[in-house]
Amino acid sequence: MKFEFLIRRPMASAAVALMAGIIVGQYTSTMACMIFVAAVFVVSFIIGLKLKTKRICIITIFFIIGIVSIFKANVLEKEYEGESAVNGVVYSTSLTKDRNQIIVVKTKEIYNNNVINDEEKFVYIFLEEGVFVKEGDLLVVKGKLVSPTRPDNPGGFDNFIFMHSKGYDYSMFAESVVKYGEEHHVFRESIAKLRRDVNEVLEMCLPEDISGVAKALVTGDTSAIDSYTRQLYSDAGIAHLLAVSGLHTAILAGIVMMMFTKVFKLNERRASFFVMVGLLIYFPFVGGKTAAARAVIMMETIYFGKIIRYQHDTLNSLGLAAVIILIINPYQLFWVGFMLSFVAVAGIIFITENAEKSENIFQKISSVIRTSFATGAVSFPVISWFFYKVPLFGFVVNIISLPLIGIAVGFGIAAGFAGLISIKLAMFLCGPVYVVLKFYFVVCSFFTSIPFSTLLTGKMPLVLCLLFYFLITLLLMRNKNGFIFRALLTLCLSAIVFILTANRAFLKKTTVDFLYVGQGDSAVINTYDNKTVVIDGGGNASKDIGENTGVNYVIPFLESRGISCVDALFITHMDSDHALGCIEIIKYYNVKKVFISDAETSEKDMLDLVMIEANSKNIPVEKISAGYSAQINADAQIECLYPYAEKIVDDDNNNHTSLVLKANIGNFSFLFTGDADEYDERLIILGEQYVKADVLKAGHHGSKTSSSERFLNEVKPEYAVISCGRNNVYGHPSYEAMERISAAGAEIYSTYLDGDITFITDGNELYIESFLNGR
Repeated sequence: MKFEFLIRRPMASAAVALMAGIIVGQYTSTMACMIFVAAVFVVSFIIGLKLKTKRICIITIFFIIGIVSIFKANVLEKEYEGESAVNGVVYSTSLTKDRNQIIVVKTKEIYNNNVINDEEKFVYIFLEEGVFVKEGDLLVVKGKLVSPTRPDNPGGFDNFIFMHSKGYDYSMFAESVVKYGEEHHVFRESIAKLRRDVNEVLEMCLPEDISGVAKALVTGDTSAIDSYTRQLYSDAGIAHLLAVSGLHTAILAGIVMMMFTKVFKLNERRASFFVMVGLLIYFPFVGGKTAAARAVIMMETIYFGKIIRYQHDTLNSLGLAAVIILIINPYQLFWVGFMLSFVAVAGIIFITENAEKSENIFQKISSVIRTSFATGAVSFPVISWFFYKVPLFGFVVNIISLPLIGIAVGFGIAAGFAGLISIKLAMFLCGPVYVVLKFYFVVCSFFTSIPFSTLLTGKMPLVLCLLFYFLITLLLMRNKNGFIFRALLTLCLSAIVFILTANRAFLKKTTVDFLYVGQGDSAVINTYDNKTVVIDGGGNASKDIGENTGVNYVIPFLESRGISCVDALFITHMDSDHALGCIEIIKYYNVKKVFISDAETSEKDMLDLVMIEANSKNIPVEKISAGYSAQINADAQIECLYPYAEKIVDDDNNNHTSLVLKANIGNFSFLFTGDADEYDERLIILGEQYVKADVLKAGHHGSKTSSSERFLNEVKPEYAVISCGRNNVYGHPSYEAMERISAAGAEIYSTYLDGDITFITDGNELYIESFLNGR
């Protein structure tokens, strides 16, 4: 195969250069960027002179554009303190699955601290229940403006990338909404109304669980898809069908082309103009999402080529789409919608260009299977990067599903628009849509029910992603017999095997992570041979099971690290900020055994919830006290130092029941004190427990009643970790505790400042990484 990016596909090479510039600008310092730019200029000049080509200029220019665009996008937004109010026009609206409205307001003014700022920003606003507005309404909305935030732990949802990839500057939960006028944009409002009307038709003609998917296929509105269906499609590997993309635009273009050539008797060139207009109208109709933008731009180039009698190049069209989207918003490069859409289409293009033409039915079936498998292969690293697990039967489900999607989309579009005239006709046309989508549900349910239907990969390292794509590139090359090819293939495969096996084989590095879970505790020990111990899971008493810290913080972290099983879950005590997240881990994850304090707890209800969930999954629960010890693996041990088997403290303070655990990993030790206070610390010392440790998890979130001077003198920690929430009502960590810990000579880390804090050790050396601060 000949890769001719630089010869006959200038927009493809421009797109690659633009992406490279954006990545360099995002992940390197200003000085490093300047060095990169200077190096590119020098190399471009040398290559340009030698090859006498201007193509290298395209790469240079777009590389620099990429750096400049992300630098410009990264200009820090102003932080607004306290309550604010925004004055602006409603730019777009959507509904949550609970039928509450979300609006995007394009601001004219922002009021904060008695100051009026004339700023044009886009604010993503959650309205109160029962409040509904429409596009074009002029509003004053009061609430607290929130700037997009980065995740606090590996695996956490990146609100910063999500918001900026959508073009939103702030979010707000509306406390009051006042409408004072309207600002009409006839075209946009007409498109929005048409979209709402078509959605209403589909809601009337189809059951709720089916209509949500139908609306996604026809109008691009995914808000009504329930979480179960969304997860089902994702686990089965056909979540991409829910995004309006190439198939939808091709169907629409075909309908418009047929109408103008068959009904209005126009030739293909003239009809192509109306197809282009129809696509431009269709784009805002389906919500203007990335996949739709890519498909519309590519389709526009095809029909523009028909008008000017120019044979378009598909890969060049894909490059043009990427360049337009990324110049408008460079953050799109880091969002899953962009990556999946462009990677999958690029893979299909390469496979199609290098496949033999199908002449009979068997060759066509073989081509479909090969294309589906290859598309899944090129999407593998992207899916792993964003979702941490890959559906193993995805290519099979795609082979079954893809031939039918045209029926669902075609009849769905016809039904949606026909329903504007006749609901009975719409209901008739919705019949095939219902059958296809029900069939999808059955197929997805079957394949996801097969044991090990998904492979938990964790977040694939960037270097492994690059090696994977290099391997695919090698395999696509036609000349596979040369020495250079065999050498590169061997080198690539060896590097992949080395990365996957090095830690277990000889590096033998164990990690101890202290996660940010808000006002709570959670730590994860993961050994080089993948034995995993979780100590506490955080918890927020104001949130329900299923929406708490176990689901939002701990489980995503475990999945991002490729941890499929928790060998031991220790719940230090039954306070909500330690135990609620553990209940979710037991409920939603694979846990082998649970350990709880043998001391009698006053939190009976919490203990009952733990026992109910554990019993429902036949997970053994063991009560432990001082003297318990167990091997994690050959090089690591965990032991319990407190509480004692005999009850000493006779009060209802649940903190006195807290487990105090010590993990010994090679030459290093980690002391987890839960919520033990000064009184418990004194009892531990009197019991002659050996508490000396290199790393101390400070007791009770850095409270002034814990981490006593005497206890710190016994522990002699080199590092101390304080786990607490930002701006918590308890004032944690206390100034007194911080002073005592600092005086003891310990270097202090805190989850509220550092996010996840990772200690890495091979038993002989200890390294520390802060997720937020990189120290």
